[in-house]
Amino acid sequence: MKKIYYLYLVIGIYCVVLLISGKMWLMIAYLTMLSVAKYYSIKRQKELNYMWHLAEKNGMSLSELSQLSNIGQLDLKATRYEESGRYLPPRKVVKQTINRLENL
Repeated sequence: MKKIYYLYLVIGIYCVVLLISGKMWLMIAYLTMLSVAKYYSIKRQKELNYMWHLAEKNGMSLSELSQLSNIGQLDLKATRYEESGRYLPPRKVVKQTINRLENL
């Protein structure tokens, strides 16, 4: 079983406990916060995928992209992971890199 399923199981149990204890507002706030965090995480991952798409389209190597983005090569390699454990560099740096790649 993947780690993410264990996380969902724990979250589900937590929500049931909150529901039983009568703290419905706390459960709603928690689920809202969790949904917002997931939305931004997916959005940042899409930005990283787009950055890599542009880099491949321009035929850039890892070292060239590292120089362009000011992100270390090992950190850039860690952004390629699709599973959990993917490194998410600062959003501002990713946006700047995307703008530079689009202007090439």
